[in-house]
Amino acid sequence: MSKKDREKFFERVRADTERFCPDLNSMSTSEVSDLLSAAGADVDLLRKRLNESAKKLVVAQRLKGNKVPAYLQDVVDMTSADDEPAKNPKIAVEKATRWLSIFVEKIVPIPRQITVQRAYRKTGNLSHRDADLLDRLEEKLKDSVKKENE
Repeated sequence: MSKKDREKFFERVRADTERFCPDLNSMSTSEVSDLLSAAGADVDLLRKRLNESAKKLVVAQRLKGNKVPAYLQDVVDMTSADDEPAKNPKIAVEKATRWLSIFVEKIVPIPRQITVQRAYRKTGNLSHRDADLLDRLEEKLKDSVKKENE
């Protein structure tokens, strides 16, 4: 293939890429993960493999006696598990935020109005007045459920 033909080919590939692929710089991490998952890629496995490869490069640099480039250490920090410490403070904050968001996502918001669903009691544990109140609330609840289901 001549140089001119090769340049035309690459120009066509670039144009197709721009037409079919979204701008990766404007996408969030979750959107990229969703696209990778939709394509059949295991995002966690990819992250783990990238981390292992980056760690091997770090070791190779240290064995040669070279200083590890900051970008390579950042890749190791960004792809490591959320509970592993990072050397870069900015990445450490991002990892801590990601780790804490796991707990926040599981919190179920409290409903605005709390309703009695069912009351269980043993005879003799409540006063007569409290038992009557619970009975009335139970009847009211049953009536409201009947109305909702009709």
